[in-house]
Amino acid sequence: MKINTPVPVTIEQVRNHDYDSVAFFPEEGVIPDSFLTDGLEWLLVASDMMWLGSVTVTCAVPKEGIDTNAALLHVGAVLHADGVPIETRERAAAYLLMKWFDEVRTLPGNVATAFSGVQ
Repeated sequence: MKINTPVPVTIEQVRNHDYDSVAFFPEEGVIPDSFLTDGLEWLLVASDMMWLGSVTVTCAVPKEGIDTNAALLHVGAVLHADGVPIETRERAAAYLLMKWFDEVRTLPGNVATAFSGVQ
């Protein structure tokens, strides 16, 4: 499934794993291999969200046409997906954050901007 905008999901669905997690991941092969190094800032932000929760996000500036809450819930759904390796979840979440936000900051001090990573 090609993901251009966030798929609607509620916080209750994410908490209860009551959603089709596969529908929230980018298509296979969409994330470039170089993203593992070039997208480091986004990966650090995604990791903060994975281990500390969405409350760690102190600033999220969405790209035009993107709903901040919908995008963060979608990313949360990716990070909480069942049966998917942690590295895969973090990488997918980081890629989606980069696609949908100009900037995201987290409490531990990690910052990712539109100038971080593969465009």
